[in-house]
Amino acid sequence: MTEYSNNYKEVWMETHTGKKIYPFDIRIEDIDIGDISHSLSMKCRFGGHTKEFYSIAEHCIYCSWFIDNPDLKLFALLHDAAEAYLPDLIRPIKNHVPFLVDAEKDIIVKIMEKFVGRAPNEFERKQIKEIDNIMLLTEASQLMDNLNDWELYGVDSDKIDKIGKLAKFNPKQAEFVYKFIFDSLTEKSKEGNVKSRAKRTKAK
Repeated sequence: MTEYSNNYKEVWMETHTGKKIYPFDIRIEDIDIGDISHSLSMKCRFGGHTKEFYSIAEHCIYCSWFIDNPDLKLFALLHDAAEAYLPDLIRPIKNHVPFLVDAEKDIIVKIMEKFVGRAPNEFERKQIKEIDNIMLLTEASQLMDNLNDWELYGVDSDKIDKIGKLAKFNPKQAEFVYKFIFDSLTEKSKEGNVKSRAKRTKAK
C-alpha cells in the first residue's frame, strides 16, 4: 500500500505569475487574481468530458451575470476560485474526498476575505448555490448527453432554458472576460465604499 506524507503543508506549486504557493497553507497575500483568472480559463468543466471545451472561468462568468441579487455578483464570480490552487474534482467525487473539501473551503474563505472583505453568509451561500446548480444543469444540457440521469437539485426546467446558448469561450477569451468583470465589480465596490465614507463624514 502506498504511504502518504503527513507533511501536506509543505507541498507547493508554481503559479502562472511565478509565485511559489503552498495550497494547504495558503496566505492571503499570495492570492492573485491573475493566477485565478488564468488557471480557471484553462481548466475544463465536468472533468474534461464535454463535447467542446468549456472552462470553469466561463461557468463563473455566467454565475455572476445571472445571479438575481446584484450584491452577490463578485461572490458568484469567485465561488470556484479555489480551484485555481486545487484540482477541479467533479461533484460526485469531491463529496467523497473530505480532505480536499476542507482545503477548498479554507482557500475560498481567504479569497473572499481578500477581494470582497468577508465570506458570504448562509443566506447568500444558498443564493450562490442556486445559480451554481442552474448553470450546472444548463451546461450539462448543452455539453453532455444524459441529462435525464442527472440530479436536478430542485432546479425548474424553465430556469435552465432561460440562460440561453453558451458562448464556449476559448481560454484567452474566458480569461479576459473573467478579469474584466472582476475589475468592473471591484471598481464599483471601491466607489461604493468611498461614497459611504463621504456620507458618514458629512453626517458628522
